[in-house]
Amino acid sequence: MERQDREAEVNYLQIALWQFEQEAIRKALDGWGWNVTHAARGLGLSRVGLQRKMRKYGIRKERKGAVAVFDEGGVYEPYPGGGRQS
Repeated sequence: MERQDREAEVNYLQIALWQFEQEAIRKALDGWGWNVTHAARGLGLSRVGLQRKMRKYGIRKERKGAVAVFDEGGVYEPYPGGGRQS
């Protein structure tokens, strides 16, 4: 197997792993009513570990009328631009 083929296979496997991990996190959060502590225990992670993965993948609970994002550095900004959104 050539190097490029191996690299492409590794990239494909990494993407598949990321997709699987994101889906598992979302299902655990939905199953536990978005209780991060309980979802983390169900996944075999610490609460902080799950929160890091949620930040990594941009996973957050969507609330009606709420505006919350993580910037490129992973910093939580509840109201981007400094003001509340209506």
